[in-house]
Amino acid sequence: MANAGYGVFGVAEDLSDDDVHRMIDTNLTGSVQLARAVVPHLRAQGGGLLMQMSSMGAHIAFPGFSMYHVTKWGIEGFYEALTKEVEPFGIRTTLVEPGVVRTGFFDAATRVPLSEPYRGGPADRPPTSVEEMVDSQKKTVAAIVRAGDSAIPPRRLVLGSDAWHLVTAALRERLDDLLPQRDEAATADIG
Repeated sequence: MANAGYGVFGVAEDLSDDDVHRMIDTNLTGSVQLARAVVPHLRAQGGGLLMQMSSMGAHIAFPGFSMYHVTKWGIEGFYEALTKEVEPFGIRTTLVEPGVVRTGFFDAATRVPLSEPYRGGPADRPPTSVEEMVDSQKKTVAAIVRAGDSAIPPRRLVLGSDAWHLVTAALRERLDDLLPQRDEAATADIG
């Protein structure tokens, strides 16, 4: 199981270059490098399972969490390609996409104060409170273990009713936005 966790919350404009680099280095680059280091060992043993913690935040986005989302969307893209590369060697991958689990992550995250133009706007309201966090740590871990022990682990493991509702709504909305563009998309074809 691979996971890197570091949080800096604040609107993109207010973040320092160092904030951006630390988030990407820890949450994205760290996970990519760990997967790259493990794959040769799994290949040599004839297969295995590489599980990566992602988040429902790889499908949705909250104002003030842009750097968190870029790392989660990024690791999902990396695993989309990696999965196809390593499947011939008997290596399976699972992206674990939990909702908001009651952990200390939100309390431990660095919060960059909002600059004046953003005060009172969408980023000035937290997406959830501890009381609204419906996902249990214990049940989330149990579901991850069950998936890891299964004969055919899922490529994506959405955990928590909050995640399931928000992710499916986001995917439907994205598809609804794309479907009407079919004819216009074809206008870019050669010939």
